[in-house]
Amino acid sequence: MTTKEILFREISKLSEAEVEDLYRVVKDFLRAKARPVKRKNGIMAKLKRVKFRAPADLSRDHDLYVIGEKHA
Repeated sequence: MTTKEILFREISKLSEAEVEDLYRVVKDFLRAKARPVKRKNGIMAKLKRVKFRAPADLSRDHDLYVIGEKHA
């Protein structure tokens, strides 16, 4: 027996009011599933929000900035 068949069999045991409640749950589930996933708190989303201001030669002269011989 498939999962759909099992669901239909179980749903047939419910009262009309219970079926209406279940329909609302299913409708909400499908609506949520149709929305694109927006991960506002994922690591990649956080990294996209990082702003970094530094001198143009920072990657080349990093060591000099670290030891204080150059200043930003």
